[in-house]
This record gives sequence, C-alpha cells and structure tokens, in this order.
Amino acid sequence: MRYGLRRGLATHLPLNADSRAAFERLRQRAIIDGPIPIVPEGPIFLGTGGQRLLGPRHWFEGTVKKAGLANFTWHDLRHTFASRSTMADVDVRAIADLLGHKNIQMTMKYSHLAPGTQVCCRGAAGRI
Repeated sequence: MRYGLRRGLATHLPLNADSRAAFERLRQRAIIDGPIPIVPEGPIFLGTGGQRLLGPRHWFEGTVKKAGLANFTWHDLRHTFASRSTMADVDVRAIADLLGHKNIQMTMKYSHLAPGTQVCCRGAAGRI
C-alpha cells in the first residue's frame, strides 16, 4: 500500500490479508455504484468514482468529528502503531522502516515500552 509522501519520498506499507479485507469491507460500503476490488499492487484509497485518493486525510478529520472524538489526530495512529509494535517486541529497525523514520533515534523514543525493559533495569540498579 502506498501511504503517501514523507519528506518528498513515497512510503509503501505491506498489508496482510486481514488488512486488505477490512479495507475491502469499508470500500464496498462507500461505493454507491458497486464495489471496486482492491488489487495487491493497486491503490487502497479510492473515491466513489474509483479515482485514486492521495490518502485517508480526505475522510479522516470528518470521521473523527462525527465519532465525537476530541484531540485525536492522524499522528495519534502512527504513535499507537509504534507503541503497540514495540510492546509486541517488533525489532526497532523494522518499526523505523515502516514509519519512514530516517534515523533510529526517532523510533527509540518508544523503546521504554519494549517487554522486559524495566525488569532488566531493576536488576542492574541493584548492582550499581
């Protein structure tokens, strides 16, 4: 899936079958004249006429408002992805690549959430 441009570079994210199926269900509800199938190499975000949208921001803010959510932004989704990936013990380099971070320091701010981080440090504190 092509996510968008960050610093002028296209970002591509792999989608598993569950993610593609969820997008397919959303799109079938949104298209009045019949579903437009998702193809693995094709765009995910399409307008009602099948035209390619540049990303989810065409609908995101309106959906957040309609849901009654306050202080919730697109960046919150990125933060949640990074946090949950870290807590699932996904390699920090893989998280950085998926988020499009140019350097690992940006991703390392989530490292305190990694499993066992605090347990490991407690043992070291007794030796200092």
